[in-house]
Amino acid sequence: MSVVEEIMAAIVKLIELREASLEGPWTRTDELWEGAGRYDVHGIDGPVTTDGDGIGSIGNVAEADLIVTLHRTIDAQLTVMRDAVAEYDYSMWLVDHQTAIHFARAINGDA
Repeated sequence: MSVVEEIMAAIVKLIELREASLEGPWTRTDELWEGAGRYDVHGIDGPVTTDGDGIGSIGNVAEADLIVTLHRTIDAQLTVMRDAVAEYDYSMWLVDHQTAIHFARAINGDA
Protein backbone atom coordinates (compact mmCIF):
# COMPACT_ATOMS: atom_id res chain seq x y z
CA MET A 1 0.00 0.00 0.00
CA SER A 2 1.37 3.42 -0.94
CA VAL A 3 1.61 6.24 1.59
CA VAL A 4 -1.30 8.02 -0.09
CA GLU A 5 -3.38 4.83 0.10
CA GLU A 6 -2.50 4.56 3.81
CA ILE A 7 -3.70 8.11 4.37
CA MET A 8 -6.88 7.57 2.35
CA ALA A 9 -7.63 4.38 4.31
CA ALA A 10 -7.16 6.29 7.57
CA ILE A 11 -9.53 9.04 6.39
CA VAL A 12 -12.20 6.45 5.59
CA LYS A 13 -11.68 4.64 8.90
CA LEU A 14 -11.80 7.82 10.99
CA ILE A 15 -14.97 9.02 9.26
CA GLU A 16 -16.61 5.62 9.77
CA LEU A 17 -15.65 5.58 13.45
CA ARG A 18 -16.91 9.12 13.97
CA GLU A 19 -20.22 8.35 12.24
CA ALA A 20 -20.70 5.13 14.23
CA SER A 21 -20.03 6.82 17.57
CA LEU A 22 -22.37 8.98 19.61
CA GLU A 23 -22.83 12.38 18.04
CA GLY A 24 -20.66 15.10 19.61
CA PRO A 25 -19.49 17.44 20.74
CA TRP A 26 -18.38 15.44 23.76
CA THR A 27 -18.04 16.97 27.20
CA ARG A 28 -17.17 15.57 30.59
CA THR A 29 -19.36 16.07 33.61
CA ASP A 30 -18.77 15.22 37.24
CA GLU A 31 -22.41 14.17 37.64
CA LEU A 32 -23.49 10.55 37.49
CA TRP A 33 -26.80 10.01 35.71
CA GLU A 34 -28.91 7.39 37.47
CA GLY A 35 -31.28 5.44 35.25
CA ALA A 36 -29.76 6.79 32.02
CA GLY A 37 -28.37 4.67 29.23
CA ARG A 38 -24.72 3.73 29.65
CA TYR A 39 -21.97 3.11 27.14
CA ASP A 40 -18.88 1.40 28.53
CA VAL A 41 -15.63 2.15 26.74
CA HIS A 42 -13.17 -0.70 26.97
CA GLY A 43 -14.96 -1.92 30.07
CA ILE A 44 -14.36 1.30 32.03
CA ASP A 45 -17.33 3.00 33.77
CA GLY A 46 -17.86 6.73 34.54
CA PRO A 47 -19.01 10.28 33.60
CA VAL A 48 -18.98 11.28 29.90
CA THR A 49 -21.89 12.88 28.04
CA THR A 50 -22.56 14.11 24.52
CA ASP A 51 -24.93 16.72 23.18
CA GLY A 52 -26.01 14.24 20.53
CA ASP A 53 -27.78 10.95 20.89
CA GLY A 54 -27.11 9.70 24.37
CA ILE A 55 -25.23 9.58 27.62
CA GLY A 56 -22.14 7.45 28.02
CA SER A 57 -20.24 6.69 31.16
CA ILE A 58 -16.60 6.16 32.03
CA GLY A 59 -15.37 5.88 35.63
CA ASN A 60 -11.88 7.26 35.29
CA VAL A 61 -11.84 11.06 34.86
CA ALA A 62 -8.53 10.96 32.96
CA GLU A 63 -10.02 8.43 30.52
CA ALA A 64 -13.08 10.65 30.10
CA ASP A 65 -10.93 13.72 29.45
CA LEU A 66 -8.85 11.80 26.91
CA ILE A 67 -11.94 10.70 24.97
CA VAL A 68 -13.33 14.25 24.98
CA THR A 69 -10.00 15.67 23.81
CA LEU A 70 -9.46 13.07 21.09
CA HIS A 71 -13.00 13.50 19.79
CA ARG A 72 -12.31 17.23 19.37
CA THR A 73 -9.27 16.48 17.18
CA ILE A 74 -11.06 14.39 14.55
CA ASP A 75 -11.83 17.27 12.16
CA ALA A 76 -8.27 18.61 12.47
CA GLN A 77 -6.81 15.18 11.73
CA LEU A 78 -9.07 14.80 8.70
CA THR A 79 -8.02 18.24 7.42
CA VAL A 80 -4.31 17.44 7.75
CA MET A 81 -4.71 14.12 5.94
CA ARG A 82 -7.00 15.49 3.20
CA ASP A 83 -4.58 18.36 2.54
CA ALA A 84 -1.73 15.87 2.22
CA VAL A 85 -3.65 13.81 -0.34
CA ALA A 86 -4.64 16.94 -2.28
CA GLU A 87 -0.99 18.05 -2.54
CA TYR A 88 0.41 14.63 -3.42
CA ASP A 89 2.27 15.65 -6.59
CA TYR A 90 4.32 18.32 -4.79
CA SER A 91 8.06 17.43 -4.95
CA MET A 92 8.76 17.73 -1.19
CA TRP A 93 5.54 15.91 -0.29
CA LEU A 94 7.04 13.21 1.97
CA VAL A 95 8.96 15.81 3.97
CA ASP A 96 6.06 18.26 4.25
CA HIS A 97 3.39 15.73 5.21
CA GLN A 98 4.98 13.59 7.91
CA THR A 99 2.20 14.54 10.35
CA ALA A 100 -0.46 13.16 8.01
CA ILE A 101 1.55 9.97 7.56
CA HIS A 102 1.91 9.55 11.34
CA PHE A 103 -1.82 10.20 11.88
CA ALA A 104 -2.70 7.67 9.17
CA ARG A 105 -0.46 4.95 10.56
CA ALA A 106 -1.74 5.48 14.10
CA ILE A 107 -5.38 5.39 12.96
CA ASN A 108 -4.75 2.30 10.83
CA GLY A 109 -2.96 0.57 13.73
CA ASP A 110 0.43 0.57 12.00
CA ALA A 111 2.26 3.09 14.22
